[in-house]
Parts: sequence; structure tokens; C-alpha cells
Amino acid sequence: MKKTKLYCFYTPSHEKMFEDFLKPSASKEYEVNPIFFEKQLSKSGEYKLNGWRETQYHKVLSWAQAVRDNMGDIIVCADVDIQFLKPSSIFFRELLHSDDIAFQSNKVDDETRICSGFFICRCSLQTLNFFEIVAKRLKGIMHEPGGGEQYVMQELIDEGWLQLNIKMIP
Repeated sequence: MKKTKLYCFYTPSHEKMFEDFLKPSASKEYEVNPIFFEKQLSKSGEYKLNGWRETQYHKVLSWAQAVRDNMGDIIVCADVDIQFLKPSSIFFRELLHSDDIAFQSNKVDDETRICSGFFICRCSLQTLNFFEIVAKRLKGIMHEPGGGEQYVMQELIDEGWLQLNIKMIP
């Protein structure tokens, strides 16, 4: 059985985390596809600081390209702070089942929200459309301070008109 592809977008500020954590723990089971974005748009790489949203915009574009490149397949997208401690690809494939995307959960003010730092995705026109809409919305606000793609994704999901089957990873 071929390895599930795992995509990871990162900048120079996060390269060490990729090399020390994600890459060694994921490469045993996943085909790791690093997307190294050389421009350090956010000087420190710190959350919500100047350049953060612009970096996240490029991250979403990379996800859209990964979907285009893998139509019909299932991929995993992960931030560099993810570390795999035991086999997981079969579990994630079975969890996704016939749904389109499964997100890590994020508890915010007693509400369960999505965490875009880790998700499993069925590459289809529906998921491509989702990422393209997120990118378009991010592009419109990318020079403003604030949170990144995760918030735009959650807002889009909350609008309720998407034709996308979404679930949370337990």
C-alpha cells in the first residue's frame, strides 16, 4: 500500500521544528511533502503579527495546489509542531470514511471549533473550492492584523452554505 501524502507549509522561522519534530516522526508512515516558503513575511513568525495573514494566504494556496495535484486521493496537511507518536494513517483514512475533510478540534470559549493545523482531506472539486474561497477571503484582509486562515475557514463553515462534509478528529 502506498504511503499517504502529508503536506507541510513552513517558513525559515519554523524550519527547525519541521526538521526536529514533524519530519522524523511522520516520514516512517507518510510521504512527507514539505512546502518551504522562503519569504519570512512575518519577521518573527509569531502568531497574528505583521505578515502573519499574508503567510497564511500562501499556505492556503499551497493546500489548494496539493488538492489539484492529488484529485481523488486523501492527503494530510499538518503544521510543523505536529509530532506522530504511533501509527495513524489507517485510523485517519477510516475516520474520514466518505466525508470530505476532518479537522483537529480546537476548544474556544467552551465551543468546539476547527484547528487548521492538522486535517485529513479528500482531494475533490468541493475541497478545492473551499480552499480557493478561503484564499480569496484571506487575500482581502491579509495586510490587516489578526488571526489567519483558521478563522476564515471557521467563518465560512459557520455560514452553512458549503457543500462539504466536515467532521472533527476525536
